[in-house]
Amino acid sequence: MRRRMMSGLVAASVLLGCGPSSDTPTSTVGEQTLLRVVLPDLSGMHGSVQEQFREAHESLTALESGRRADPRERSDAYGQLGKLLMAAEYLDVAERCFRNAQLLATDDFRWPYYLGHLFEKKGDLAKTAEYFEQALQIRPADFAALTWLVQTYIDLGQLEQAERLLAKTRSLHPDTQVVLFQQG
Repeated sequence: MRRRMMSGLVAASVLLGCGPSSDTPTSTVGEQTLLRVVLPDLSGMHGSVQEQFREAHESLTALESGRRADPRERSDAYGQLGKLLMAAEYLDVAERCFRNAQLLATDDFRWPYYLGHLFEKKGDLAKTAEYFEQALQIRPADFAALTWLVQTYIDLGQLEQAERLLAKTRSLHPDTQVVLFQQG
């Protein structure tokens, strides 16, 4: 068991770059290159949390080692690991996961939406707006993305854009508390 686990960790570190050079790409998708994902030190975390990371990482590693892995499955695996990393405040590594997930599934709303939240956590409102805009290109009437983008525009001081988008949000969801608050 220990030997199998160690060989799995070695394979994971080679495939996902669990080592010092995190800028080296892992593989390509069309003309673009996936970013190498380096897991942070998890030793200070509770055992059950480490297990969640380990399972998500092993799932991704298994898919990345398969020559004919489905891009959607790979995207989901990167996204799952990204969500865990974002929740644990490992934002830079989570960003790499979400960017890879988005590259593998360009029409999936989740990845630009999560990237919008990630950049909001980082305090980069321009990138926050960029990713929420991308999410809305995929799902134009998504209430959460609309309201987050309105708030981001307000925070950026782009009040005309905020008002235009708020009018759209109001037409789709007229009596929602968030919309009424943003109107105020």
